[in-house]
Amino acid sequence: MAKLAGTTSSSGLGRAARPLSKILFFALVAALSPMAPAANAQASGSIAPICQPIVADSDRVALQFMTIDADALDLRLQDNDPEISCALQFMLSERGYNLSVDGDFGPASRRALANFRAVQCNDPDPNETLDRDTISCLIEDSKPLGIKPLPLTLTAPPAGQQNQPTNPLATPAPSGDGGLPDPLQTPRPSTKPALEAPGADTPSAPAASTGHLQRASQITGQPCRDPASSSDRDIRGNLATFAGAPLCYSVVSVEEAGRRWLVQVIENYERIAGPGWLAPHDNEDAAQNGGLWAVRQFGGFLITFETNDRRIFQGQDANRIFATDTRTAAACTQLRAPHPKLTRLIDSYFRMAPRPYLSLHSNDNGFSGNGGRGTISVLRHSRVLQGHPAKRGSQLADDEDNLMMTAGTQRFDDNGKALHFTSAMHRQGVHVIYEEISLAKNDCSFSNFVKLTYPQADYYTVEVEHGQDRRMRELITALLGYLGY
Repeated sequence: MAKLAGTTSSSGLGRAARPLSKILFFALVAALSPMAPAANAQASGSIAPICQPIVADSDRVALQFMTIDADALDLRLQDNDPEISCALQFMLSERGYNLSVDGDFGPASRRALANFRAVQCNDPDPNETLDRDTISCLIEDSKPLGIKPLPLTLTAPPAGQQNQPTNPLATPAPSGDGGLPDPLQTPRPSTKPALEAPGADTPSAPAASTGHLQRASQITGQPCRDPASSSDRDIRGNLATFAGAPLCYSVVSVEEAGRRWLVQVIENYERIAGPGWLAPHDNEDAAQNGGLWAVRQFGGFLITFETNDRRIFQGQDANRIFATDTRTAAACTQLRAPHPKLTRLIDSYFRMAPRPYLSLHSNDNGFSGNGGRGTISVLRHSRVLQGHPAKRGSQLADDEDNLMMTAGTQRFDDNGKALHFTSAMHRQGVHVIYEEISLAKNDCSFSNFVKLTYPQADYYTVEVEHGQDRRMRELITALLGYLGY
């Protein structure tokens, strides 16, 4: 492969080139942390002795990336050359990947490199090689004028700042040109009842605070938008929740599998490290309303799709898209095509800080086996879903459709974490469904993606019958109490 544009051979580098190399390397590290020395100090405990001098020698490591052909660098990476392996592991670990900086660029490091290429470099076919595009992405992504803050930075960007942090996969939603309405354009009247604001039984809908509009989202990197300008019923129907609250509403667009997905993120910028939620079905109002309430009350963020209040978006169920390749999606009968960009983008939002994967749903009453119309009930048993009803008598147990779900790749009786959770919920009178997940039974839902990708990750769902907003808030509170929020 050709050398990086603008570079020379190492033998031709003189005094003038060395400052540039140093600037580029420090820019790389600065992109990982606004205060590189502090980040190094924090990470030093996890850096193996063989890597410590390599990470510390900025000039020499920068020269490696600047002056050596990408294919030669990749060969050295395949041979576990400490200079290349340690430097890349350090960069990836500082971006939030759970890696040991030990100079052994093994399977975990290679998966992290592939994920970096997909999420940060907008690579449509990411693999585990260190090619020229990836190196260029590292350098381009780290220019001094485009340095990204850490995901959990709580300070607002200066007014008028031109270089907002962005994610290459997630672009600002363009203006509507037919098909799905653009939620950032002219609002339409909302017919959805407003969600109760915290502490109020019958809220009005005052104008939302505009102080947040000087900010950029710490999750998506996009500017915070005025929720009153949205055409999404779920956003406009909850202006009372936004009013006076430190909430940022941002929208990104992902073109994939012949569709333009609009991903909406609402985050609490004063308590960004709180729980993360996904409510994938736009027609499930209790889930959308409950998620917005939870973000205001407990912090964190909520991810939703704007699909015109429909569960199915252009022939695709919005909760059956979570697949990165055809092999893992082979059993997914409701998937038209894998969505690797969208899947990795949403996963990257959850992985910005240690947190469980949480989702929200609401469904029809009962299930077909007992005369109902829904698909989820604690009384329903299948080869995948196992209901564990709580004892009757509690208000939270008065309906078979109001429940918690957890998941795992083990049998329920062998899953200590699921057993503990179920016991704790039963003591509060909450029904629990356990989802037993395997590659052969994969349906490409969010729960299946999470557990097949990260078997040890915590995954929980709050589910209620349509319209039961108050019960949704009660169950959210019970779950977050269990998780320590």
